[in-house]
Amino acid sequence: MSSMTTTDNKAFLNELARLVGSSHLLTDPAKTARYRKGFRSGQGDALAVVFPGSLLELWRGAESLRHRRQNYSDAGRQYRPDRRIDAKR
Repeated sequence: MSSMTTTDNKAFLNELARLVGSSHLLTDPAKTARYRKGFRSGQGDALAVVFPGSLLELWRGAESLRHRRQNYSDAGRQYRPDRRIDAKR
């Protein structure tokens, strides 16, 4: 889970909702569970699951995360603030 404070989390989630629309943002742990568990093994925590509607929305969301120095996973790849992208295999 992120090390951001609750206030920062709310502000960040509001920003994501503004970028992609609240209907494309899941924050309820029960609704995000299937996206946080690997097909064969592994699972983790997530503040939110985002479904961007365009490449521009994806880029803006990724930039927002990068500015906050937060990790994110995108279709099996892990992005880290030091700009490495590690394939999860």
